[in-house]
Amino acid sequence: MKTATKYHILRIGTVLLLLLTMASSGAASSVSTKEMAAGSWKLAEVWEEQATEPMSIDEDGNEYFLKLTPTEHDDLLKLNIQISNMMGSQIEILNDGATSTIKIGYIMSTRMFPDSDEKAKLEGFLSRELPKMVSMEITQDDETESSLVLRSEGGAKLLCQKTQDPNHRELLEKQPVVSKRKTSQHIHLRKVLHVEK
Repeated sequence: MKTATKYHILRIGTVLLLLLTMASSGAASSVSTKEMAAGSWKLAEVWEEQATEPMSIDEDGNEYFLKLTPTEHDDLLKLNIQISNMMGSQIEILNDGATSTIKIGYIMSTRMFPDSDEKAKLEGFLSRELPKMVSMEITQDDETESSLVLRSEGGAKLLCQKTQDPNHRELLEKQPVVSKRKTSQHIHLRKVLHVEK
């Protein structure tokens, strides 16, 4: 009887362990691509089709941030990025998975003249290549480091790193204005208000 009792206890323990493992796996996989992608992503590398090295994006000393915002629709994310102009579109998630199949709509943009060749080339790339992107992959190296990769069938891609800097969110959320001088004053005012809080 003692041997039989031990055997039954061992079987029950094994079953419970399997159930707990399945529950943990289910909880991890229940996080959708939309939830993982939402947030601010720093542009790290930009690759044109068949390129042997990434485009130059840091000679001007600027950093650029891709903002992905959830919408009321389960499979849609709002996309915004500011180079010289504020550019925007939306990402439709067609197939949710480790590497998700996506569709990006037409890129809308304000009409300011880019203030450098580097920014003009980057804006041209985004306008031309973002609507061609067909996959989105999000990887997490550890608890704080996440990367997002958008790829086209032709080999163009964007590599971004997750950031939580609230100043970057402010920059992406501000409305574009006609005058650069007004823009500078607007940013300065927001910084002053932020410091006074």
